[in-house]
Amino acid sequence: MPVTVVGFDPGVSTGFAVISVNDRKIKPVSIGVLGRSLDDPELLHDAQQLIVGADHVVIENLKLRPEIAKMGRLDQNDMPASQVIGTLKTLCRLADVKYVLQMPSVKPVAYGLANLRYQKGKQGTHSQDALAHAVYFAVQKLNALPVGANVP
Repeated sequence: MPVTVVGFDPGVSTGFAVISVNDRKIKPVSIGVLGRSLDDPELLHDAQQLIVGADHVVIENLKLRPEIAKMGRLDQNDMPASQVIGTLKTLCRLADVKYVLQMPSVKPVAYGLANLRYQKGKQGTHSQDALAHAVYFAVQKLNALPVGANVP
């Protein structure tokens, strides 16, 4: 029976990816970006629709690093990623769907497992990041094969 995994890369532009895992094979179902602002009502509605249809949700986590905070880069910052993470966690709880938080540091390996090319610091890759997180989870926790792996 197929298992549906939804990955999210939260932020002002929140990337998402839906994959299906069946017989250890990963099949991308849909990929895209939800909303362009936290006040976009479609962000909440669309995220809810994705979560309700999922068996597992993977959310890229955010940890505030002291060296960045001390530099002042976050002064007067609304921290949109943390707000979206909280919203996604709440939607998962309301839908009774399991979720995990993954650190961004897994992205280089996750991109490889998803058969994608990772470029550190590249902007505008929210949907690819979400796909990489979903694939990483599928390989690590569901024993799926990496994308593009040949099965004997």
